[in-house]
Amino acid sequence: MKNTICFDCGSSQIKYIILSENSRNGIIRNNYENEINKLISSEKFNKIIFTGSQAKKYSAGYDSVILDELKSIGNLIKYLGYDNGLVINIGTGTSFVKYDNGIVTHLIGSGLGGGTYAGLSQRLLHTSDLSKVEDIAYNGDLSHINTQIRDIEYEEKSWFQGDLTVANFSKQGMEKSDIAIGIHSIIAEPIMSILKSLTIANHFELIIFSGGMINNALFRSFLTKYSDIFSINSAFLENPDFGTCYGAIVLAESMEK
Repeated sequence: MKNTICFDCGSSQIKYIILSENSRNGIIRNNYENEINKLISSEKFNKIIFTGSQAKKYSAGYDSVILDELKSIGNLIKYLGYDNGLVINIGTGTSFVKYDNGIVTHLIGSGLGGGTYAGLSQRLLHTSDLSKVEDIAYNGDLSHINTQIRDIEYEEKSWFQGDLTVANFSKQGMEKSDIAIGIHSIIAEPIMSILKSLTIANHFELIIFSGGMINNALFRSFLTKYSDIFSINSAFLENPDFGTCYGAIVLAESMEK
């Protein structure tokens, strides 16, 4: 779809993709209205697409198409060339969206996500520098902050390995590095438990993680660890910030046919 611009308007930032001779993508973190206007005015677009929770707010005044966010997320599966699959979109919160031959179903959601990561980092570590939180977490030890299988002498009676979490933040560890890795854990582990429950009742050709939290390498390592433990064949979107935009563009194309 040439000469198209798509905006994914979330609660904390706006992502965009431009498809034209000068194709590019980017993230707007402030001055939203001005930056959107600059981008739309920079070229002559045949189609302007808005999606996301704030789409109606920022699309006002433009001859544009507003697409449902969950349908856009689901159509990421079609963009990737599959007829059936599940998208776990971990942005401010987390949504689990099934795509099956053109039918999109929002299976469930969670309030855990990037918003939790930012909020807990500010309250517990007194920083809004999220890359710093990830860096210090690499030196953390989950056994100092979480109760684990090995702590309750249950290891020999279960297939669970000893370092799996029984209770998050249940120990008294106060080192910043331990708190930081605990923040990663308390978000990733419930997401993976939800995912495991969904795979019991559903078959998915593709299970893909998208959303801004996927840029965090340590967070990805938690998702990979539990995917292996739960025997879930999952993958990470190459440009995870823009998954909803990719899906929205495919959805817009299908609506024109």
